[in-house]
Amino acid sequence: MGRAKVRVRVHAPIESKKVQVSKKSVVTKKINRRSAAEPRKVRPKRKSGPSSFANLEIKMQQKSSQNCIPKACFVRVVKEISSGYGLDYRFSKQALDVLQEAAEQLAVTLLGDAVILAQHARRITIMDIDLKVHARVTRPLWAVDQ
Repeated sequence: MGRAKVRVRVHAPIESKKVQVSKKSVVTKKINRRSAAEPRKVRPKRKSGPSSFANLEIKMQQKSSQNCIPKACFVRVVKEISSGYGLDYRFSKQALDVLQEAAEQLAVTLLGDAVILAQHARRITIMDIDLKVHARVTRPLWAVDQ
């Protein structure tokens, strides 16, 4: 069998310095090569970019399971739309929850597809053109104008 190579790590030499605490006792104190008198370089704080807060907010929203639209506002909109049909409709709490989940899911997928279309056009910002193209591409076959 061959011998294994052993590497020894060499640290910076440690100096010893005598410090007099009182008249009778003398204490030896070990200090590193860098003394306390030398000031450390203070790095300037890195400034966060303009989109860092937006990215942080997106991550928080993706982790949470609560609704984005406030419940009272959504109920008001649903009642306003349903009153346009003439009759006074009543909705159960579960029905309103399901409607709100479906509406938010539709909005999220629509905006996600609009982001993809904006990236395809080499843009960062979503524009109304992206939503119009999405509506044109995804419309059903029976809605096609002849």
